[in-house]
Amino acid sequence: MADTLYLLYTLKDAMEWKEKEKAIRGKEALYKLIKYMFERDRLNFPNNIPELYSFLLMEPCHNYLDGISSREPFANPNGEINSEIKGHLEEDNPDEKIQADIMKTILLLCRNESKKILDDESDEETKSRENYWENIYLDARGYISETSIREKAELDIDIVNKFPSQISSIIKKGYLPDKRISDAQLVCPICGKIALKENSNLCENEVCNYYIKRNKLAPVVKNLNGKHAMLAPGLYKFILSPGIAEKFIYEKIKERFTTYEVALYPNIDEYDINVKLGEKVIHLDVKDAKTPEILLRTLLEESNIEKLKIEKNRVVWLVIPDHRSSIYSKTYDTNYLEKLKQLLQNEKLKIEVISEYHLLSRIEQEMEELFS
Repeated sequence: MADTLYLLYTLKDAMEWKEKEKAIRGKEALYKLIKYMFERDRLNFPNNIPELYSFLLMEPCHNYLDGISSREPFANPNGEINSEIKGHLEEDNPDEKIQADIMKTILLLCRNESKKILDDESDEETKSRENYWENIYLDARGYISETSIREKAELDIDIVNKFPSQISSIIKKGYLPDKRISDAQLVCPICGKIALKENSNLCENEVCNYYIKRNKLAPVVKNLNGKHAMLAPGLYKFILSPGIAEKFIYEKIKERFTTYEVALYPNIDEYDINVKLGEKVIHLDVKDAKTPEILLRTLLEESNIEKLKIEKNRVVWLVIPDHRSSIYSKTYDTNYLEKLKQLLQNEKLKIEVISEYHLLSRIEQEMEELFS
């Protein structure tokens, strides 16, 4: 997929340059596209720059790009890039990935501190100290995922009072100063972003809009006195936004199964959710990627995929949120889960995928086997 992404950037660059500069950018894009297609024995490539732009506006992407399922062309006549292509490019933003690594730094610090305690001792007091770092991780992730905008003064006070110094200094790096000074603002009730004006959607995040419409939510008034700080885009995209479904699913399971032990980010984020009854544990990893292809790439390149594979004495499910299945189906007229299962099968990956819609009944069924 890496060489496909490299080509996508080049083609996007060629499409977005002004008319007089297209010849220069187009020449580079044409060369790379011909090389890419020739290496894959796809010989219907364009032969000159005018043909290149016609090709990008007419040829379905899935005919010549690996890992792309869209049957639409690379761009429309207005020059707007295909939504699936944009999704891949947005996922690959290096600056945002560096910002998201702030949460990874907190994760590793908490794990290391917890491990030090276990290596030193193994009594009840040690267990309590180990839980301290698990709780610190939960609090830090919860704080970052709570809202995308905060008063600067409030942020400075919070991180000092709520977290140890080595954690607070990391969290502070996850917020960008915003020079605007404002009073009351209408914000998204899910993520806290400033609400859109004169738009049918309340938030720019499609995930938030799904829950807003489903639960009939209204914008929230947030008082911002003086300067405020915005959560870094990478933390918003890779931590706050996917965390929306994780928290909704966690709350749904807790409400339904009151006698079960339900944990969010257990063992310092070993999985997203654990559901436990006696000795029986179900591990859940909630994945929210815009397309099955993006999710597969994430699993192969960035995830600990071994923990998701089917094993004899372990129950672990990869859960696709309902909002993602719904949005994908409306956009591509294709079933997300079926497509993902096919991709996993092609890669010979034995991972059990389940929809949020069927999750509660599957948990009930799995636990009932204990008493059968």
